[in-house]
Amino acid sequence: MAIRLIQVSSMSDDEYTDIRELLDQNDIQYYVTPPGNWGLSMEAIWLKNNSDIQISNKLVQEYYHEKNIEYSAIRELENKNKNMLQKLISNPNVVAFYIPTLIIILLMVFLLS
Repeated sequence: MAIRLIQVSSMSDDEYTDIRELLDQNDIQYYVTPPGNWGLSMEAIWLKNNSDIQISNKLVQEYYHEKNIEYSAIRELENKNKNMLQKLISNPNVVAFYIPTLIIILLMVFLLS
């Protein structure tokens, strides 16, 4: 009986290609079900052999762990290269909190002095 390894509809084309290549490199037999004409069937990667589920899950987890590290490094570099205005624009909740707080503090300083 086939076992579903991963649902394809929630992943990018790069992830889909990478996972298929990963399974091919490790000689794991699988097949892919298409989404169907009306999108009623599940688009997924299925394993043909039940014995491959543990190694396949481990490979997929390692793949996503490596991707997570890679994306974290990219995000960290992008955040280091942002100036103060870009950081404020990308986080409007902070702006909505700090500007009124700053105005209140300034009013208190000028009114009490």
